[in-house]
Order: sequence, then C-alpha cells, then structure tokens
Amino acid sequence: MEQVSSLPKVAFVVNLAARHQDDAIAARGNHLVHLFSGHRLPATWTVDGAEQATQLQQQLASPIKNDLALRIASPAFRPNSSPAQFRAELRAQIAVLGAANGAALRLVVGDPQLLRPRASLLAEQGIRGIMPVMPERQAVAKPRPLSCGLWQLEPSFSVPVKRRLASLLRSACPSVKQLIAATPTETTLVQVQADEFGRTGARSLQGLEKMLREISWAASRDQLVVSTVGELLTTLASQRAVSPQRSILREAA
Repeated sequence: MEQVSSLPKVAFVVNLAARHQDDAIAARGNHLVHLFSGHRLPATWTVDGAEQATQLQQQLASPIKNDLALRIASPAFRPNSSPAQFRAELRAQIAVLGAANGAALRLVVGDPQLLRPRASLLAEQGIRGIMPVMPERQAVAKPRPLSCGLWQLEPSFSVPVKRRLASLLRSACPSVKQLIAATPTETTLVQVQADEFGRTGARSLQGLEKMLREISWAASRDQLVVSTVGELLTTLASQRAVSPQRSILREAA
C-alpha cells in the first residue's frame, strides 16, 4: 500500500493560452513550460487540443509526471449545444488528447455554470473534476462535491492576480512559508494564467520564478510535496468512496 504523505501539498494548474493567441503570448507560455521543467516541478497543463498537447509533451522534462486538462472552449461546448453534441465533441477531444499524451484525462477547465449541469456526460468520459478558467466571485479553497462523483476545484491562489480580484484571493502569490504551514490533508491549488503576464508586467513573472525556485528547494528538502490535480482527484474519490462505510459503522456501533 502506498504510504500517504504527512507533508503539506501544492498543485499547479497552468492555463496555457489558446493556440490563436499572438506570438508574444505563445512565447510566455513556452517560458512557463521551461520554468517548471527547469525546476523539475510537475503541473497540470490546460490545453485546447491535441496539437498543443503534442507540442507541450516535446518540451516537458521526463520523467517528471505531468497531467493534462482540457479547456472547454469550442462552439460544440456552448450552453445551447445539445447533450449529443457535447458528448460527441468531448469524446473526440479526449480521444485525441489520450493519443497525444497517453494518460487519462481527469480535469476540464471552463465555465462551471455550463459544466455542472452536464456532470453525467463528463463522468461517463472519465472526467472527475471541473475548474473555472478564472476564480469564481465566491472563491472557495476546498473542493466542492458535485453529482456523478465529480468535484469542483477552486484555486487558493491565482498568478498573476488581477487588481479587481485582489480582494477575493488571499494573495497574489503564495509564499513557501504559507504553503509549508498548510494542512497536510489538503492540497493548495495554484492557478497560473499564461496570457495574463503580458498585462501585469515583468515583476509578476519574476515573482513566479522566485516562488517556483523556493518551492523546488523546499520539496528537495522534504518540507512539502508538489502534486498534480490528477492525484488530488484520486484522493478525493477514495475519500468519497469510504464515507458511506464509515457512516454505517458508526450507526452499527
């Protein structure tokens, strides 16, 4: 049996810019890939298709374990699309991403108001979690259980943070001391927005670089664990599965 770590955990979700963005934004995305790869830190990378996923796999360092997440953004995923259209597009996207990455897809990133009512369609394709592209107004750090075994995840931190969201999040960039002080049973989610760095200036990118360097240093000294969203969702599914059994045992006692 795999031993459960008693160390605090942090997981990164990096939202890469859509493929149609300009060269400068694409370059910033490539820089983020090199940063995480250079510090040998795993992450969950949000992509919009197989082409972007294939390019990403060529850049990432091996054997660092990384996850993919699918950005729900194509016309077939709009609120007025039929369940059949949604299912067909989702199945096709998951198939091509699986062929490009070789790993099961567990997370989709998009509008939670669109995704929550389609939980059954997501679950039947193996999806276990949803996450907003940007934090919702009432951002909650703890995962929220949904129907069909899904979870809605909310980032504890978003990097870089927009000024209008500064009052809704705890900080623009978490310090390693904050992460080390976190509860070992919970995972701190840090969402990184590749296309926002061009709007916030070089200081935001320098802050992220400093944070990744310090996190890598702390992880190498067993002060914290850098996990992935896929691992978090597996843990949540296990906890959800044993909860009814615990309730029955309490009643029997």
